[in-house]
Amino acid sequence: MIDVVLKSKRKIKVRELTLDQVADLNDIPEVTFNNGVVSTIKNLNKAKLAWLRCGIGGGDFEGWEPNGAAPPDNVIKQLSPLEQDELVEKIKLAQDLSKKK
Repeated sequence: MIDVVLKSKRKIKVRELTLDQVADLNDIPEVTFNNGVVSTIKNLNKAKLAWLRCGIGGGDFEGWEPNGAAPPDNVIKQLSPLEQDELVEKIKLAQDLSKKK
């Protein structure tokens, strides 16, 4: 687990994901091009939620004792939209850093 602190001061434990998990998560968004220009991007919210479910391993959450399972909805709902966006980026960054350990 990798400890991160959000700008809100919330402490989160981030899981180290396998290469297969990272590849699956990166494959969720669907981008459609029209004449070489992006015309549609689908599944962004699905991708964000998947990163959160796979990446959160614990932290400052009420009513949740991590047991290795993905965090339930009531845990993710404790994060503000800004915290969610920041945490997804930190989860992704943590996967890059874990290769250098």
